[in-house]
Amino acid sequence: MKIKSDIQYKQLPSFVIEQLRFVYPEDVKWGLATFVLVLYDIPLGVSFIALPKMELVWLIMPLALILHIWCLRLMIKNPYSTQFEVIKFIGVYGVIGAITLFIMLQAISYFTMNIHSIMYYVLLNLAILVSSYIIIRYQIVKYKDIHLKIEQKEEKKEMLKYNTALTVFPALGLVFGGLVGKTEILKYYVVIGLNILFMLLFIYFAAKFIHRYFFMKANMRFVSYEEPTKKEKKKLIEKGVEFK
Repeated sequence: MKIKSDIQYKQLPSFVIEQLRFVYPEDVKWGLATFVLVLYDIPLGVSFIALPKMELVWLIMPLALILHIWCLRLMIKNPYSTQFEVIKFIGVYGVIGAITLFIMLQAISYFTMNIHSIMYYVLLNLAILVSSYIIIRYQIVKYKDIHLKIEQKEEKKEMLKYNTALTVFPALGLVFGGLVGKTEILKYYVVIGLNILFMLLFIYFAAKFIHRYFFMKANMRFVSYEEPTKKEKKKLIEKGVEFK
């Protein structure tokens, strides 16, 4: 994970430089609000609507509360003082989002669609497991043994291979679900499909930003904190934000 000491910043490929950057502070508040209120809350809300039993609210509630309280804290704090914390938050956000939708996926399949076939759960979860492995492995391999003369088209070719796999595996889960399930209700299959899609998106966020957090910590000589311009600093001070 640590970049060799003889490598200079100007030699780094663009995708490595990107992984060593913070989220721009001006985008933090709107970005985090979108992540939590749209990408997390909407799929979760749709999933709850599809459930006949609301007891699962108590299982999901602690995770949702942690996410919302932490997000609120970051939105209140000075974004220039929480740059590493934002990276950590997005990584944890991905983990919580993936766990949440994984639970909802199993619950909708079992309680709403009355699918009790062991084969369904084996195939569906195997597809999710393989897809998750591909996403996580891609993030690890991408930044391992960094070569300085990587051509952009090779990077795109590699990404295309992973994207194809990620498209196939969730689709396989749905196909097998349709074959072995006894309840043929299209709208619930749509909810399941959306859950799988968003769950893999959360896994991507988790893999990318947890890796980014430790990658940046291991290569601090390449990391530069974002600094506000004089105009931005003046506006923040007027809003009561303190700079140390």
